[in-house]
Formats: sequence, structure tokens, C-alpha cells
Amino acid sequence: MKKDAEKKRFPVHDRLIFRIHALRQMFLRQISLREIIELLKCGTVIEDYPEDQPCASCLVSGVVNHRPLHAGNGIQ
Repeated sequence: MKKDAEKKRFPVHDRLIFRIHALRQMFLRQISLREIIELLKCGTVIEDYPEDQPCASCLVSGVVNHRPLHAGNGIQ
């Protein structure tokens, strides 16, 4: 784990697009949109995938509402 001063944050933009797989997983795991937004704002990028296609992506991890969460994110 990186030191707090070195933590990398995910740039949260005004618009999020969810794939069907993500929505299904959110529903099955009872994860709200609000929790995902909080994760993206306060979580830490733990993996970068700059060569992913069709766009670069990363994995964000954090704790929201006393619950550990992670999410894969494409960056356009």
C-alpha cells in the first residue's frame, strides 16, 4: 500500500457511464450510485492500465460506509 502522501486519486468528472455488467454487480451486491461516487472521490487508485482498449482504465479501492469496495474504471 502506498503512503498517504503518495496516494493516487481517480479524477471524478461530471458524467459517469455504467456498463450492464457493472449495474448488475451493483444490484446483486446492493451498492448504490452514491457509494460508487463516494468511492471514486475518496478511494485510491491501486492499479493503472494505460494500455487498455478502447480506453485507459484503473482499479479504485476504498472503504465507503464501513464497507470495502473496489471498482474498475475506464478513463476517456
